[in-house]
Amino acid sequence: MGFRWMALAFGIPFFLLSILGIGALGFLVVRFRKRLSQISDTKLARIGKLREGTRRVKGRILAREELLSSPLEARECVYYRLRVDEQRTVTHGRSVRTVWHTVIDETETIDVVVKDETGEATVSLDQAEVVLRDVKFTFSSILKDPPARLQRHLREKHGRSHKEAWFNKTMRYTETVLEDNTPVIVVGEVELHKGKKPLFVGGDNPLIVTDKSKDELSGHYRTRIFWSYAGIVVLSVFVLGLATILIGAGWWADRLVEGVTGGDGQAERERQEQAAREQHARQAEVTECVQLLKGADPGKRQTAAERLGRMPLLPNRRDEVAQALDPLLAPTNPPATRTAAAFALKTWVTKQNQWSLIKMLQRQEPYYLDVIAALGQINDKPAGDALAAELDNAPRRSEVLAALRHQPSAEFCVTGRLRSATDPQTRIMLCGVLKEIGYTMSAAVLEEIVKNPNDPARAAALDALQVVKTRK
Repeated sequence: MGFRWMALAFGIPFFLLSILGIGALGFLVVRFRKRLSQISDTKLARIGKLREGTRRVKGRILAREELLSSPLEARECVYYRLRVDEQRTVTHGRSVRTVWHTVIDETETIDVVVKDETGEATVSLDQAEVVLRDVKFTFSSILKDPPARLQRHLREKHGRSHKEAWFNKTMRYTETVLEDNTPVIVVGEVELHKGKKPLFVGGDNPLIVTDKSKDELSGHYRTRIFWSYAGIVVLSVFVLGLATILIGAGWWADRLVEGVTGGDGQAERERQEQAAREQHARQAEVTECVQLLKGADPGKRQTAAERLGRMPLLPNRRDEVAQALDPLLAPTNPPATRTAAAFALKTWVTKQNQWSLIKMLQRQEPYYLDVIAALGQINDKPAGDALAAELDNAPRRSEVLAALRHQPSAEFCVTGRLRSATDPQTRIMLCGVLKEIGYTMSAAVLEEIVKNPNDPARAAALDALQVVKTRK
């Protein structure tokens, strides 16, 4: 496969996402143009003379049942829409950013009619696209609560709270309201039934209800058409630019390999062949070392372990090497042999080595740094518990903490120790550890400590909790 095709293959996910984005924006353009055409092409009619088909009327919206009360401003209305967005932190590697995530999008309507001087027509508001001038905003943050009425509405109707633990969430609240007796324009399909009022419904053409003028409503959809086209242009330029860059880079890479700049590809082939020879040699060396580890000569076993410690990991041989190294950790072996085996397991360790490593750690042998580093790569509770127990050993604490950062089960082990610990200094120290490695599980334990004003570790827990919450 040439480099230009490899470059294009690399760009396929970006192309697909961009094409999907262009398709979605194209759909929006068609949708908004259809609404604009519907508004512009439909003549204004009198309600008393309505016939079936797409019609546009102008009148006042009137309730035919008990009015609603909007949750944000307690305004009496025939329609409201409440949208609640929550600010969240998203982490990708070392990059941290905040985004708004919609958690509630609520719409409520009642039975209504539109009335002019010639008659009334029923409007199916629950099927309508309601476009309104009046939009109200408010927000909540650490120092600001939302209105009490809104808090009660969120709790009783949606089972949600604006708080998380003791702190307010950062949220924004948007409300649009259509009040009774408001002048409106209604555009949509009309159905006539004998003995009943004309009925506006959503059909092949959407049902639109608005308190804006015809020109304002047309401008509303023209603005959305403009920004949709702008998005299509930006994404199209991105796709063409990316394709040009990738194809150009691939073309030049192919030319270089083909020898246009002074070679004929022989150097690249030689590099590939050399890499294959080195890989074969490493495989052969691992085979030789494993055979020596299984032999009876202590000196050769030590030498083999030292060689393995200096070699890069070969994933397909990891289990085999780890199994051969494990017997060398027994206390019956010479110290130099145990040291070499622990050093090699920093590279080759698997779960099957954890109990031998734990016993070495408990024996307080002088080469504990390699043992701690190896245990830190084992994602299993016994290994995590053993490392957590070593946090009491002040000279080893920095090495243990570094190992715990790389062990997925470490948080569970440290929080377990914190729950059971009674010594104040130990609890304060463990809160400091969770500040370095903690996530969601740690937050729950730290919150329990913060709630207890008499706990000596409360200040350390509060300090850790503020850091841990940023990692959620």
